[in-house]
Amino acid sequence: MERMREVAGRDVPVTLYAMPEDAEAAEGYQRIGVERVLFYLPTMPEAETIARLDSMARIAARFQ
Repeated sequence: MERMREVAGRDVPVTLYAMPEDAEAAEGYQRIGVERVLFYLPTMPEAETIARLDSMARIAARFQ
């Protein structure tokens, strides 16, 4: 990403699509400069969806 920013000659915002629900991975992506993440949320029953959203929110909070 540093090379991309060098070539662009400016700070290029980076968003990761389909972020894994893994706190360690989130920390790694943040260390290399990822500024925003998008999670993949498949269709599931309501209770499972809410639990998964809670998990994603805890991980995404690291990027604020």
